[in-house]
Amino acid sequence: MEPKTGLVLGYNGIHPFSKVKITDRASVQELLRTLLDPLEPFFSPQKARVKCPGATAVRFDQTASEVEGICRPLWGLACLLAGNGEYHGTEWWIQGIKSGTDPENPEYWGYPRDNDQRMVEMCPLGYALAVAPVIWQSFNDKERENVENWLGNSINEKNMPNTNWLWFRVFANLGLKKNGGKFSQERLDSDIEHLNTFYRGGGWSNDGPEGIHQMDYYSSSFAIQFLQLLYAKLAGEDEPERAEEFKKRAQTVALDLIHYYDNEGKKPTYLVLFEI
Repeated sequence: MEPKTGLVLGYNGIHPFSKVKITDRASVQELLRTLLDPLEPFFSPQKARVKCPGATAVRFDQTASEVEGICRPLWGLACLLAGNGEYHGTEWWIQGIKSGTDPENPEYWGYPRDNDQRMVEMCPLGYALAVAPVIWQSFNDKERENVENWLGNSINEKNMPNTNWLWFRVFANLGLKKNGGKFSQERLDSDIEHLNTFYRGGGWSNDGPEGIHQMDYYSSSFAIQFLQLLYAKLAGEDEPERAEEFKKRAQTVALDLIHYYDNEGKKPTYLVLFEI
């Protein structure tokens, strides 16, 4: 038996992820499949939740944690599908979205409350709908209505943290908009306008309004910069000026972020918070 090394969820030896040699597009797609495959035994019966073994130690409820389990991998699966890739378990996620957004299903995700963790998971779901039309096309009229009600049109009515979280509502609405679903253009525009007040110059945005000095992964690579670029790509034709501004910010901040990595691409585990 091979020794246990690194991440071994669902395996007795080295995770297949570590065995993929990245050489081209197909190899990157295979790399993603090695991350999705281990989740299969942890899907709930109706596929709406993924509960990986072990404790989470998070502050939110268990259902929200399991919703996170199914929605976070959509960042990868959606990109795979958008790039004409295939995955044998795509139907797990499609069925899971159907079940999770159906109030009559025993695995319903639950209607989000103010500042609810479920709002975070709406971002990858909205993104997936925007770039992988096959997901929306797999729903019947009632299922689409359920998605509309749970996704954009629930989060639009709720209070959210005054941080990068506002981008999650932007993408919830954007995903519905891209598919002709019910969404709020007014909310989408007002959120982006408010997020722009976080901008501090030099490509950097603060993760919060003026007076809150917080610049870390969420204001750089993890959230704000990343989502600005995705928005520029997905909404660029409709909003060319806004898209161009987001691209310029990324080009500028990259001149700083490059110093966070060594010549081999390694970086510190954590970035310190600082003020500018």
